[in-house]
Amino acid sequence: MFWRYAIPSVAGMVVTGLYAIVDGVFVGHYVGSHGLAAINLAYPLVMLQVGLGAMVSMGAATRIAIRQGAGDVAGARGTLLAALALLALLGAAIPLAGLPNVGKLLEWLQADGQPEVAAQARAYLWWMLAGAALTMGQMLVTYLVRNDGRPDLATALTILGALLNIPLNFLLVGGLGLGLAGSAIGTLLAESVVVALGLGYFFTRHAAVRLRVGNMRLDKAALWPILALGAPSLLMELNLALLLYAHNHQLLRWGDDLSVAAYAVAGYTEALFTLAIHGLAVGMQPLLGHATGAGQPAGRARRCCTASGWDWRWAWRRWRRCSCFRPGSPAGTATAAKIWWRPAAMRCACICWRCRWTAWWWWAAPRCRRWR
Repeated sequence: MFWRYAIPSVAGMVVTGLYAIVDGVFVGHYVGSHGLAAINLAYPLVMLQVGLGAMVSMGAATRIAIRQGAGDVAGARGTLLAALALLALLGAAIPLAGLPNVGKLLEWLQADGQPEVAAQARAYLWWMLAGAALTMGQMLVTYLVRNDGRPDLATALTILGALLNIPLNFLLVGGLGLGLAGSAIGTLLAESVVVALGLGYFFTRHAAVRLRVGNMRLDKAALWPILALGAPSLLMELNLALLLYAHNHQLLRWGDDLSVAAYAVAGYTEALFTLAIHGLAVGMQPLLGHATGAGQPAGRARRCCTASGWDWRWAWRRWRRCSCFRPGSPAGTATAAKIWWRPAAMRCACICWRCRWTAWWWWAAPRCRRWR
């Protein structure tokens, strides 16, 4: 059962990482180093959106799995509707608060220095704030579909979004020359397809938690448990966003835009590893949730943790991986290669960092029965 959930989750995350690399290649080739710098400077706020989406997604998925494990299909359905209500609320609040203050946000992110960087960062951030509901919605539907006993469909949706992103970015960034605005628009268009298909699945007879017009009753009591159970995922993304902001600040203080662009390249290449580990954690979640709802969390947790003791290695040379982003910039390539090379201990720490929400939930859920 672990492999049935883990392998599709890891595969989907690896494909997402490959898309991120291809997206970075498009930006590096067609926009240049200032485009890579702009996307890295604006990304802390995108990570905040991702954190809010992860909070709703993980919290809802955990509670739904517990309800399903206990045989409470109506409670699982009410939690699903509560998660969609939270998504709608956050999806409306973020653009309302962010779009009128894009200039102030760019100033806070220190992305208003170089005119070329500032223009690209403004365009990218504007579109990503406007489409916050789609960014968070893509996460939510894939988590919910996986939790519904369809890890294969969740992986297919993830891969579909990544594959749609590639031609859309090529067309909008490379063909039409829209820069980072085109990259953001392409991403949001692909995410909209995933959201539509994922939500449509729950109205079909194949869904275990099926939605019909007559049974769509939101469980208001599930709102707080969703936020509480998803809080570790939000804190994780907030921490990473803060680290990225701090790195950008120091790179601009002691270096220049090229240094920030090089750090962006290092982040793209590292995405494959971190997303694969994240896929393991996501694959464990439905199993642990069902086991907790059925009153047998300890045994299932031990089996999941034993099966997830993998050691991922990549043998690609760092220079070749980094040079594909900006082949005409040897200085940026060399800097990115130095940044990317990290000791094995840091990678082990990354594994613990990505999976610590699972350990926290495993400890907290049995003790806080009202969250169920």
